[in-house]
Amino acid sequence: MLATVDRRRPTVPLAATLEVLREAAEEADVTVRVLVDPPQGA
Repeated sequence: MLATVDRRRPTVPLAATLEVLREAAEEADVTVRVLVDPPQGA
């Protein structure tokens, strides 16, 4: 599963999204990797 969060139009706070992913990963016994793109122009 791939979940993306658009920083330009956030609909759910990132911390809440990460908490949901963490809980789901624990239940499914899987690893979740969070990739963060650098800001544009960086």
